[in-house]
Amino acid sequence: MKLPKCWSCSYEFKWAEVLFFFDGKIKCPECREKQYITTQSRWRTGVLSSLVMGGPLFPIIFIFNTPLSIFLPALVILFLINMAVQPAVLEFTDTKQPVV
Repeated sequence: MKLPKCWSCSYEFKWAEVLFFFDGKIKCPECREKQYITTQSRWRTGVLSSLVMGGPLFPIIFIFNTPLSIFLPALVILFLINMAVQPAVLEFTDTKQPVV
């Protein structure tokens, strides 16, 4: 799984470093430059989350009328899969880009 790189020094971030960050920015641990998520990367993470979380959950809930004892573990598993894959679709830039 290819992880994002710093736009300034090409430092390849570790999975845990890009797992949680706020306001769409993170600092590079190597050169200390601010990294902003690209607009394209925001769209990809949104689509990925929708597909991973919404795709399987819709049939589980509405079509198969699954009990809560099966739905909740399925929700947790899908959330963990989403969090594991999401850092791989991130790209960074030096300027803050609009969401649209």
